[in-house]
Amino acid sequence: MATEDDTNVFAKPWKHSDLVLIVDGKELHVHKSILEMQSPVFDMMLNGDFKEGSNDNIPLEGDNFELMVQFLKLLYPSSMFREVRSLKGENLLSILMLADKYQCVNFIRECIDEAKITQDTVLYLLYHVGIYHKSALNKLFDVVNNNISTEELEAFIYSNQTDDKTKNSLIVQMLLCKCRFLEPASIL
Repeated sequence: MATEDDTNVFAKPWKHSDLVLIVDGKELHVHKSILEMQSPVFDMMLNGDFKEGSNDNIPLEGDNFELMVQFLKLLYPSSMFREVRSLKGENLLSILMLADKYQCVNFIRECIDEAKITQDTVLYLLYHVGIYHKSALNKLFDVVNNNISTEELEAFIYSNQTDDKTKNSLIVQMLLCKCRFLEPASIL
């Protein structure tokens, strides 16, 4: 039977790890440099005028331990682990929320590119795409055009999730996309 140490490389110090994250009361041994490069939030935490900067143990309140382990494995270069990196699965949206919390822009873009866009996930992804990965918008708009009602779209646009600048940009782009979708091919 596999132990936690077998499935979680972060369970004990390894290869010059120099920071311990405390999540759900459990230790995750990580490398400051990797977190600093991947996340401006961690960079500020560790190098700014925050108490965490002078601490070798940083508690991360409100984060889920299992999701954090998955998130960290995806932040690190894949060559550092003996397992295949995978962004697929039911935890993708939860991991995307962690990436958003720690502002890991490149990671968020990778999640969006790998995500299976469905009627159930499109509006959640639309928020992140609108902020971090505008080049992927057309991929989402196809799902919106075919599967999301105007009522659902309005509820999303006018929710408190989006700031005004992002909201206005998404409205204009979705309107243009919807017009193109509805426009007869003979006009083109």
